[in-house]
Amino acid sequence: MSNNWIHILLKPENEEDAVMPEGETSHALAALLECTREQVLIIAACVTRTKVTKSSRFHQIQQLVHSYMDDGLFINSVIELVSMGFLVFQMEEGGDEALCIGVSNQLLEILRTGSKTQMKKHRRALAKDDRALLRIHAVALLFLHRRVTVDEWRRTATGFVTKRRHTLAQRISALSSDKHIRSVILFTCLIHMIDRQSVNLMRLADLFALNRIQSVRMYEEWNAPGSPLLEGDLLVIEDSPFNGKELVCKLSLTGVERVSAHHGYATPPAVLTTIKWADIQKTKLIYNRDLQQKTDELFQLLTPAAYTQYSNLRQSEQRPTGIAVLLSGNPGTGKTELVRQLAKYTGRDILMFEVAQQRSKYFGDSEKKIQQLFDYYALVARKAERVPILCFNEADSVFQTRAVGGNNTTQTENAVQTLLLNEMEKFNGILVCTTNFPRNFDPAYTRRFLYRMQRGVPGVEAGVEWVGDYVRLLASGWYGRLA
Repeated sequence: MSNNWIHILLKPENEEDAVMPEGETSHALAALLECTREQVLIIAACVTRTKVTKSSRFHQIQQLVHSYMDDGLFINSVIELVSMGFLVFQMEEGGDEALCIGVSNQLLEILRTGSKTQMKKHRRALAKDDRALLRIHAVALLFLHRRVTVDEWRRTATGFVTKRRHTLAQRISALSSDKHIRSVILFTCLIHMIDRQSVNLMRLADLFALNRIQSVRMYEEWNAPGSPLLEGDLLVIEDSPFNGKELVCKLSLTGVERVSAHHGYATPPAVLTTIKWADIQKTKLIYNRDLQQKTDELFQLLTPAAYTQYSNLRQSEQRPTGIAVLLSGNPGTGKTELVRQLAKYTGRDILMFEVAQQRSKYFGDSEKKIQQLFDYYALVARKAERVPILCFNEADSVFQTRAVGGNNTTQTENAVQTLLLNEMEKFNGILVCTTNFPRNFDPAYTRRFLYRMQRGVPGVEAGVEWVGDYVRLLASGWYGRLA
């Protein structure tokens, strides 16, 4: 039998059909993935659906396997598969059936190779605490889409908090509030920490209430001074111009405090400088022909209409909407000015992080500062009319090749680089990095840049145009000689 399980599972001619492994096939696949027969059937349904779309609505998978298991077993099996890192929940705006489920890249690789070694490697890479967090987050999303009841969520939340494995559980277990309020706080923190979604206070009350009257009473209690949801300083209530009152979690997945909220926005971290696009003076940029073409493409992609179209396409594929750009070249070749003109052309503010200047100043606190930086950017990007540009100037100081060694400096640098890789993987927005030393970049970062542009010395053609702009008093015959 072939070891390529994807080939086996995608065998049927009809794309809408799902292969339901039985007998020896079912046992072999269950042994490889270390899961139950029911979980194998769900995986088969999800993989089959990848022929039609990148991910599927939750109810579509449920319908494919409904003759093999009841709803309770299906939901519990899906939760376990998510905690194993095999399936991925994705949250869409919408109604009851807007919860999507997809197959992780790790599972696809295991199925493609049929390798037990690959499976063991995956299990080792998935920490026990991460599995617990994936499991509770899966239940939270199911509860959000009313696939589990309030009582089921409360029981699961209580179990998670009681075990105190994660910093979040430890913080919530220290609260004096009752189990109900703790479950509300936990739910809100998970949705904001992992999905980067603030939680509307009125909708939250509707979700936890048994009826409309109870919902109104909950909202009034939670929105009043001394709100029980604000105990422990984990949550902040913000005023949104579009969605009324919103709850935001101040704790990040790494356990560090997020920046405090103020008037609907977070207080900017000290390491960031905000440059308003309206304050930037328009300047003509001149490049060699090949670089000019690539620059024009980038400028057009980041116009509001094109960027919105790109974001919608990525969202429809259940993928992050981030665009990462790497600008390299010798000092003085205009990398930073290109970022400024890009912001001016597209009407986007710049959040500038001068890496080389800040690295020594905050080195002992680097991981926390960079986490705060990304948290602040995510909050501003979500609320801004146009997504701003996050710029890492002289980025090679932190995006360098990972070091080997056990001293404190190496451990700190590697922790920062792991954090950066994780943030780039899930980034939603516009990230531009400039560097004089692109060869110092770790290949793991380089692969994540959609655009890589190197600024060099202008050629004769570009030089003629540049001289013509700046030395207008000279006769036209001198332009070529100076260039």
